[in-house]
Amino acid sequence: MFKNFLKKLIRKCLRRFLPEILPECLPNALPNAMHYLPEGWHNGYNVYSHVFVDNKKLVHIGKGSFLNHNTGLYVGSGDAQITIGENVFIANDCVITTCSHEIGTSEKRAGKCTYNPVVIENGVWIGANSTILPGVTIRKGTIIAAGAVVTHDCLPDSIYAGVPAKKIRDLND
Repeated sequence: MFKNFLKKLIRKCLRRFLPEILPECLPNALPNAMHYLPEGWHNGYNVYSHVFVDNKKLVHIGKGSFLNHNTGLYVGSGDAQITIGENVFIANDCVITTCSHEIGTSEKRAGKCTYNPVVIENGVWIGANSTILPGVTIRKGTIIAAGAVVTHDCLPDSIYAGVPAKKIRDLND
């Protein structure tokens, strides 16, 4: 009971104060914001606890996909979507985001918000603690190693690792 009260209190505080902190990024997202996807099977995909989506209208998840604990899907207030194909496995503590910033002046380096879609094609496996940045497409059958930061598109049936993620090798079935 206390846990639900605390969640509601945090959500209320975030809705009240985030627009003042990040005014150009969040106002349009707030009506659909701050959602934890319920645990279990939904429309053919599986979710573990604490999978966070800031605007579920712009996130599409294919059948047979799995999102593990503490994964965050962030689209901000732009219209760029996150598309996750079928049979995708996303391990715990991953971040997938469509929003970033232009480089601003020395007074405020995080300039204007920018939005670019993220596409994760069928059969991809994303390792724990990985980050997928805006504008990235991960092609079918690719593996992203744990802790990788994906900044560019990934070729199909390959392994990528590192910061920034680089192709390590091809996968042969």
